[in-house]
Amino acid sequence: MASGDRKGNVLLHDYVTGKDLYRLQAHKKAVTCIYFTSDGKLMLTGSKDKTIKVWDAATGNLLHNLPCRRAGKVQSLYVTPDGNTVIAGITELSRGLRFYDMNAGVETENYEIGNMEHFDVAPDGVSFAIGSLNRKMYLFNLKKRAITAELKGHKRWVTDVCYNNTGRVLFSGSNDNKVFAWLADGSKHMPIFHTRRDIDVVRCSPDGKYLVIMAQNEQLTMMNVEHIEDEIRAYKPPVK
Repeated sequence: MASGDRKGNVLLHDYVTGKDLYRLQAHKKAVTCIYFTSDGKLMLTGSKDKTIKVWDAATGNLLHNLPCRRAGKVQSLYVTPDGNTVIAGITELSRGLRFYDMNAGVETENYEIGNMEHFDVAPDGVSFAIGSLNRKMYLFNLKKRAITAELKGHKRWVTDVCYNNTGRVLFSGSNDNKVFAWLADGSKHMPIFHTRRDIDVVRCSPDGKYLVIMAQNEQLTMMNVEHIEDEIRAYKPPVK
């Protein structure tokens, strides 16, 4: 498990043994996101210092440094299956997706998406779900390089999104204090969690059985969502 702090440090911790593996002075400013490739070999970190760094996850050795000179805060990260391209979700004044050639260390593509907050990528590596500040979620197709759908449901901005292990279900958290579960095409959704505080984080376990929710009261809630797809399909919204 990796964690970053406001001073730019990254700590890698083995929660099975309870031991810290290593600590890095990774950035000059706050660490805003951490991402591991699916094989666990690479760890990527993004920061308010407008850089993305690629590390050997086993040793903590720095492999690549990607400057994001024209970007704001790096909020989300993803590496394409071929290992050549880093896709970053950028927020603050300029918001959108930035594509970087990992080896050359240069930006190759730029897609502005107004009000973008966080993104997650489906297991197929093609479908992106993007949460935004305008209460919508966008579905972005990597092959088409285009937004293919807008999903509406939350009453305030969408703070985080994630897919389950099948890619057929999507979860969203919002500052309306709710978590929704969606069919991944956006055709149907239902509320699954409500609290008194803003939702900051939603993350599904690799096996798709559990959803972890973190609200601004700094408490973690774990829900069993193993059969959530069937529940969404059977859900009937209350008559208003």
